[in-house]
Amino acid sequence: MKKLLSVLHSSPGPKKNNRSLKGGITVYNEPDWSALTLTELLEKAQAFGKKAYSSSLSTHAFLMRAMEAGPKYSTMTMEIAELAEKRQRVYQMLADINRDIARFVPESPSSNNSDEME
Repeated sequence: MKKLLSVLHSSPGPKKNNRSLKGGITVYNEPDWSALTLTELLEKAQAFGKKAYSSSLSTHAFLMRAMEAGPKYSTMTMEIAELAEKRQRVYQMLADINRDIARFVPESPSSNNSDEME
């Protein structure tokens, strides 16, 4: 069952959007990004994209260890292998998205070798 996120606007105080599940369960408080420039928004997207990419690598490592720890030729191990295949597709998609975002973000002098996502 998919759970969709909806946006609720908070009342007085710092401007934030609350991302919540149906039923009002808040899962993420999103700051007000309206003051950011296009470049700053793209830089934020790039930073979150890099985090997602890195997390995908960690997910892969744990799935591989789970496969090694699981019983050989079991249904569970085969299902974990399927998850690893899905993770590979997500990993590639994240690499593509990050590469595409990088085309729009001016390279800063401090990011010498940040294109190591291939």
